[in-house]
Amino acid sequence: MNLVPTLESKEIVKITGVSQRMLIHLTERGVINPYIDAKGAGSRRKYTYANLFDIKLYCELSNIGFQFYKIKEIIKDIKHDLESGNMVNLVIIATDYMKFEIDLKKIEGSINESIELNKEENNNEQI
Repeated sequence: MNLVPTLESKEIVKITGVSQRMLIHLTERGVINPYIDAKGAGSRRKYTYANLFDIKLYCELSNIGFQFYKIKEIIKDIKHDLESGNMVNLVIIATDYMKFEIDLKKIEGSINESIELNKEENNNEQI
């Protein structure tokens, strides 16, 4: 009897928004490890709720520009820290991530300001 709640691929795809192909890619490349792996034709992988976290984290880090190999390393480190009870590293990772995200937002704000200033200058020149 399976005591761990599991989800099938189609449920993971629906919840996370990743494509079936991306889910297979992440599984085959070892970013996520299904609770039950497919063993042959007709068999299905079963994923856990922890896999949902890994997939969402992968998507978030990918969206802000992290490389595949770095994301895989970060997810591996987080799993290791959770298993070993080393919460200090998790806090450091989260803090670094938040600083990076804040820096990205500042850069985006500066770019948007520059675009607006250029638009205003162009409008003034046309008058």
